[in-house]
Amino acid sequence: MKLIGLTLASLIIFAVFNALGIRKFGMKTCLSEYGKLWGDAVPIKNMNLWSIVLGISAALLFPPILQATEGNPWQFVGFLAPLYLFLVIFTPDYRESKKSNILHQIGAYTSAVGMLIWMIFIMHMWVPVVALTIGFILIGFAAKNLKESLMYYLELSMFLSVDWVLLAY
Repeated sequence: MKLIGLTLASLIIFAVFNALGIRKFGMKTCLSEYGKLWGDAVPIKNMNLWSIVLGISAALLFPPILQATEGNPWQFVGFLAPLYLFLVIFTPDYRESKKSNILHQIGAYTSAVGMLIWMIFIMHMWVPVVALTIGFILIGFAAKNLKESLMYYLELSMFLSVDWVLLAY
Protein backbone atom coordinates (compact mmCIF):
# COMPACT_ATOMS: atom_id res chain seq x y z
CA MET A 1 0.00 0.00 0.00
CA LYS A 2 1.37 3.37 -0.99
CA LEU A 3 1.30 6.13 1.58
CA ILE A 4 -0.02 8.73 -0.85
CA GLY A 5 -1.97 10.61 1.80
CA LEU A 6 1.13 11.43 3.84
CA THR A 7 3.03 12.53 0.74
CA LEU A 8 0.15 14.74 -0.41
CA ALA A 9 -0.23 16.22 3.09
CA SER A 10 3.48 17.03 3.17
CA LEU A 11 3.33 18.55 -0.31
CA ILE A 12 0.29 20.70 0.50
CA ILE A 13 1.77 21.93 3.80
CA PHE A 14 5.08 22.78 2.11
CA ALA A 15 3.48 24.50 -0.90
CA VAL A 16 0.94 26.53 1.09
CA PHE A 17 3.49 27.63 3.68
CA ASN A 18 5.93 28.71 0.96
CA ALA A 19 3.21 30.60 -0.87
CA LEU A 20 2.24 32.36 2.37
CA GLY A 21 5.90 33.21 3.02
CA ILE A 22 6.35 34.72 -0.42
CA ARG A 23 3.10 36.65 -0.08
CA LYS A 24 3.95 37.97 3.39
CA PHE A 25 7.70 38.60 3.05
CA GLY A 26 8.36 38.67 -0.68
CA MET A 27 10.77 36.47 -2.62
CA LYS A 28 13.95 35.60 -0.70
CA THR A 29 17.28 34.13 -1.74
CA CYS A 30 16.75 30.81 0.02
CA LEU A 31 14.14 28.85 1.95
CA SER A 32 16.00 29.31 5.24
CA GLU A 33 15.63 33.10 5.14
CA TYR A 34 11.96 32.63 5.91
CA GLY A 35 12.87 30.96 9.23
CA LYS A 36 13.86 34.17 10.99
CA LEU A 37 11.08 36.16 9.32
CA TRP A 38 8.38 33.73 10.48
CA GLY A 39 9.98 33.59 13.93
CA ASP A 40 9.77 37.37 14.26
CA ALA A 41 6.26 37.58 12.79
CA VAL A 42 4.74 34.76 14.84
CA PRO A 43 6.70 34.42 18.08
CA ILE A 44 6.28 31.08 19.84
CA LYS A 45 8.10 30.46 23.10
CA ASN A 46 11.20 28.28 22.54
CA MET A 47 10.09 27.48 18.99
CA ASN A 48 9.57 28.92 15.55
CA LEU A 49 6.54 28.59 13.27
CA TRP A 50 8.81 27.90 10.28
CA SER A 51 10.51 25.05 12.18
CA ILE A 52 7.21 23.54 13.27
CA VAL A 53 5.61 23.60 9.82
CA LEU A 54 8.67 22.34 7.93
CA GLY A 55 9.28 19.74 10.64
CA ILE A 56 5.76 18.37 10.19
CA SER A 57 6.16 18.41 6.40
CA ALA A 58 9.48 16.53 6.61
CA ALA A 59 8.26 14.06 9.26
CA LEU A 60 5.28 13.10 7.09
CA LEU A 61 7.72 11.89 4.41
CA PHE A 62 9.52 9.32 6.59
CA PRO A 63 6.94 6.50 6.25
CA PRO A 64 6.53 6.86 2.45
CA ILE A 65 10.30 7.06 1.90
CA LEU A 66 10.90 3.97 4.03
CA GLN A 67 8.06 2.09 2.36
CA ALA A 68 9.33 3.00 -1.13
CA THR A 69 12.73 1.48 -0.34
CA GLU A 70 11.56 -1.47 1.73
CA GLY A 71 13.99 -4.36 1.33
CA ASN A 72 16.65 -2.18 -0.31
CA PRO A 73 20.03 -2.37 1.47
CA TRP A 74 20.44 1.39 0.83
CA GLN A 75 17.18 2.26 2.56
CA PHE A 76 19.12 4.12 5.25
CA VAL A 77 20.00 6.87 2.72
CA GLY A 78 16.30 7.67 2.33
CA PHE A 79 15.96 7.74 6.11
CA LEU A 80 19.02 9.89 6.82
CA ALA A 81 18.37 12.54 4.16
CA PRO A 82 15.19 13.99 5.72
CA LEU A 83 16.65 13.37 9.18
CA TYR A 84 19.52 15.76 8.35
CA LEU A 85 16.89 18.28 7.32
CA PHE A 86 16.04 18.58 11.01
CA LEU A 87 19.43 20.26 11.56
CA VAL A 88 18.15 22.97 9.22
CA ILE A 89 14.74 23.07 10.90
CA PHE A 90 16.22 23.47 14.39
CA THR A 91 18.57 26.29 13.35
CA PRO A 92 16.22 28.89 11.83
CA ASP A 93 18.42 31.72 13.16
CA TYR A 94 21.48 30.22 11.52
CA ARG A 95 23.09 33.60 10.90
CA GLU A 96 23.17 34.53 14.58
CA SER A 97 25.96 32.17 15.64
CA LYS A 98 28.80 30.31 14.00
CA LYS A 99 27.70 27.00 15.56
CA SER A 100 24.14 27.35 14.23
CA ASN A 101 25.45 28.31 10.81
CA ILE A 102 27.71 25.24 10.66
CA LEU A 103 24.90 22.90 11.78
CA HIS A 104 22.51 24.53 9.33
CA GLN A 105 24.93 24.14 6.40
CA ILE A 106 25.77 20.53 7.29
CA GLY A 107 22.08 19.68 7.51
CA ALA A 108 21.16 21.45 4.28
CA TYR A 109 23.92 20.01 2.11
CA THR A 110 23.82 16.50 3.59
CA SER A 111 20.06 16.36 3.17
CA ALA A 112 20.26 17.62 -0.42
CA VAL A 113 23.00 15.19 -1.44
CA GLY A 114 21.25 12.33 0.34
CA MET A 115 17.94 13.02 -1.38
CA LEU A 116 19.63 13.28 -4.78
CA ILE A 117 21.34 9.92 -4.20
CA TRP A 118 18.04 8.43 -3.02
CA MET A 119 16.02 9.73 -5.99
CA ILE A 120 18.53 9.10 -8.76
CA PHE A 121 20.48 6.00 -7.72
CA ILE A 122 18.11 4.13 -5.41
CA MET A 123 14.70 5.01 -6.86
CA HIS A 124 16.15 5.42 -10.39
CA MET A 125 14.06 8.51 -11.02
CA TRP A 126 16.10 11.41 -12.37
CA VAL A 127 13.35 12.96 -14.52
CA PRO A 128 11.64 14.83 -11.64
CA VAL A 129 14.93 16.31 -10.50
CA VAL A 130 15.93 17.49 -13.97
CA ALA A 131 12.44 18.62 -15.02
CA LEU A 132 11.71 20.62 -11.88
CA THR A 133 15.19 22.16 -11.76
CA ILE A 134 14.90 23.33 -15.37
CA GLY A 135 11.32 24.47 -14.74
CA PHE A 136 12.20 26.57 -11.70
CA ILE A 137 15.24 28.06 -13.42
CA LEU A 138 12.96 29.12 -16.29
CA ILE A 139 10.49 30.60 -13.81
CA GLY A 140 13.32 32.55 -12.17
CA PHE A 141 14.53 33.72 -15.56
CA ALA A 142 11.03 34.84 -16.53
CA ALA A 143 10.52 36.57 -13.16
CA LYS A 144 13.90 38.31 -13.60
CA ASN A 145 15.08 37.19 -10.16
CA LEU A 146 17.04 34.05 -11.02
CA LYS A 147 20.38 35.46 -9.92
CA GLU A 148 19.09 36.58 -6.52
CA SER A 149 16.90 33.54 -5.83
CA LEU A 150 18.69 30.64 -7.56
CA MET A 151 19.21 28.76 -4.28
CA TYR A 152 15.52 29.11 -3.42
CA TYR A 153 14.50 27.72 -6.82
CA LEU A 154 16.93 24.80 -6.41
CA GLU A 155 15.54 24.08 -2.94
CA LEU A 156 11.98 24.10 -4.29
CA SER A 157 12.93 21.72 -7.08
CA MET A 158 14.58 19.36 -4.56
CA PHE A 159 11.63 19.28 -2.14
CA LEU A 160 9.04 18.92 -4.87
CA SER A 161 11.11 16.25 -6.66
CA VAL A 162 10.94 14.07 -3.55
CA ASP A 163 7.14 14.39 -3.53
CA TRP A 164 7.00 13.62 -7.27
CA VAL A 165 9.15 10.49 -6.84
CA LEU A 166 6.99 9.27 -3.96
CA LEU A 167 3.74 9.93 -5.80
CA ALA A 168 5.06 8.18 -8.93
CA TYR A 169 6.33 5.18 -6.95
